[in-house]
Amino acid sequence: MSKAIRLVLKGENAVARSLRQFERRKLKRMETALVAGAKVILEDAKELVPVDTGALRASGVVEPVTKDGGKIRTGVSFGGGGVDYAIDVHEDPAQEDRKYLERAEKARRSEVRAAIRKEAKD
Repeated sequence: MSKAIRLVLKGENAVARSLRQFERRKLKRMETALVAGAKVILEDAKELVPVDTGALRASGVVEPVTKDGGKIRTGVSFGGGGVDYAIDVHEDPAQEDRKYLERAEKARRSEVRAAIRKEAKD
């Protein structure tokens, strides 16, 4: 099923305004897809993270969206506050469940990218 774009041209200002509105809607959809993808990765990583007290698992968050020019970014992170050992656990070669965030991202990478590409094309 194809989607159509409809622009009604009534003058130069109206065309420019319509194009800006279209761009804002498209960027918002891409932002939504990006955040949704980050949430999926976070949930998977929370299942993989080693648990002792639960503080490390609870510290996982989707970072706030930032916009710089035409780039939209977010991220997933663990640590901060009283959990200053997230990197140590993630990188410790002796830790059986290490690389929990990296493994979650790799497992969902193609799914997240496909969702973002879909929003970019629609």
